[in-house]
Amino acid sequence: MLAGETGGSLVGRLLSMRPVVFVGLISYSLYLWHWPLMVLQRTDFLLVHSDSRLVTRGAVFVASFVCAFLSWWIVERTTRNRRLVSSKTIVLGSIVAALALLLAAGVLAYTGGFQQRFSPEALAVARYLDYDEKKQFREGSCFLDRETPFQRFDQTACLPDIPGRPNYLLIGDSHAAALSSGLRQAFPDANVLQLSGVGCPPTIALQPAASEACSGLNRLAFEEIPKTRKITKAWLVARWNVGRLGQGPGWNKDWLADLQQTVEELRRHGIESIVIGPMPEYGSRLPRLLAKSIETHDPGLASRSLTTDSLALDRQMADFTRKHGIDYVSLAGAICSGLDKSCMTYAAPGVPLLFDSDHVTDTGAALIAEKISPQLR
Repeated sequence: MLAGETGGSLVGRLLSMRPVVFVGLISYSLYLWHWPLMVLQRTDFLLVHSDSRLVTRGAVFVASFVCAFLSWWIVERTTRNRRLVSSKTIVLGSIVAALALLLAAGVLAYTGGFQQRFSPEALAVARYLDYDEKKQFREGSCFLDRETPFQRFDQTACLPDIPGRPNYLLIGDSHAAALSSGLRQAFPDANVLQLSGVGCPPTIALQPAASEACSGLNRLAFEEIPKTRKITKAWLVARWNVGRLGQGPGWNKDWLADLQQTVEELRRHGIESIVIGPMPEYGSRLPRLLAKSIETHDPGLASRSLTTDSLALDRQMADFTRKHGIDYVSLAGAICSGLDKSCMTYAAPGVPLLFDSDHVTDTGAALIAEKISPQLR
């Protein structure tokens, strides 16, 4: 940069171009604006409602530049000119602005964000944005997060062994943990053995994103339990490389081959497996979408936010498992219908099926488990 400051070099001439100089002038404002606009677009579709990443990113890009230019022109340019605004005015204005923001924050905290502006129906659904899944997942005992060592796995609670009952082995990540409560309800006369952990897809070959506990859970599921327990079926559940039909972060390139190897290894132990496909996902948290649809009287809002990647992945996995003789249960097939693949969004009146964009609530788990239970036996 120092070498090109006179504009004599190619780099200097490029940096001296008026569009580049203009971007430099508004760069700080651009830095401040782009992130909140990205977040609000992702959570509330503030700028545009589209499933196209090109469209949404383009909208954020344009809006960031517009807001950056306006704040530079109105705030930065003005406050830097002492002929227009004195230092005393800047200091007093900053104090007033800070106090106003502090007062506004206090009012918002006291009123809970002016909840009275929303209908009771919307508020009831929106409360699921604060959903606590720990009890449902049995976090810390049967579902291990990245900070929980494998030694904390509670074999007594998670691997019940009531004599005379069939044993079903549930293996997977947080999606397996989310379904576990529903599966226990759907199979009340069975031992449902839950082995689940963050970033632990049910494949013998550990995926790159595997947490520390995954190797221990895999050893239990694929080596120790088959030698000591007669397993009726193994249910393999995960957020199967969703959004990336090829290789994605956290997944081996040949993850489908890893899945096939896992099924074959369990067969060698005399255990038949059932692969449970991906949960249809949304571009934002479902309770937020449902609450917004109630307020805007737009019942199709959630359906338009359904990601096409998760549905495409379901079709890909269905084709792969059929080709290789693997039993497959499609969650999309259980909760979605029609040519437009509109999916169930409520597990019960006022209760969203999901508490975020892809994990079921406990009521949702019970509903889905009841629907697919005939295929899991």
